Amino acid sequence: MLNNNAKSYLFERGIDEKTAYELGFFSASRNTAKETLNQDIGGIVIPYFSPTGELWTQRLRSLSNDWENNQELRDYYLKENGKLPKFLSIKGTKNKPYLTPCLNWEKVYKNPSQDLIITEGELKGVLPCLNKIPTIALSGANNFVTTNDDGHTEFLPELEQIKWENRAVAICFDSDIITNIAVQYAAVKLANQLARRQAKPFLVVLPRELNGDKNGIDDFIVKHGIKAFKELINWH
Repeated sequence: MLNNNAKSYLFERGIDEKTAYELGFFSASRNTAKETLNQDIGGIVIPYFSPTGELWTQRLRSLSNDWENNQELRDYYLKENGKLPKFLSIKGTKNKPYLTPCLNWEKVYKNPSQDLIITEGELKGVLPCLNKIPTIALSGANNFVTTNDDGHTEFLPELEQIKWENRAVAICFDSDIITNIAVQYAAVKLANQLARRQAKPFLVVLPRELNGDKNGIDDFIVKHGIKAFKELINWH
């Protein structure tokens, strides 16, 4: 089940209650989150599935009311990091790509003529996928790699399975890439990784709103529609 705060949060991102259930999203209490994710705070649980439908892992999106119910943890993160984390992972798990489970990802993986989009933030990959635009969502701009037991990083094994050769791949991070050097650097590193695999990466820059508001893919589609998003991709 989803609580009202979760429903409102997802609805603002273009995800209605029915769709959220179909994607496996649910609200977890603090106790449930402790049991399932080893996290001492409630929130929206987002399951990660493999191309064949196997459950890889789960991540937690805690909302303002969840942090209000755990002031001690809230104060800890603010003291340590100066901000609250948007998403929390099961402790000890490695990075995984988020594949919205409404597409035949096995088919997408095997077909290099199928264009792909790569974005940051799992919820930002949902709306394109619901509109038949295969979009892989990373858990962060740099999370196309993971750290091995020996401390070295490698391209995500789950992405190595994709037939990249001659595939057009749009890298579409949030609109603040224009001013965020760290995100620019992440996009370049990702493009290099794709080029090494003989893919054809290109950058898609989402515009800010006229009032200065930042856009992710989900924000842009909610405000301007899927047709405008397709036109933006095609223009780039």
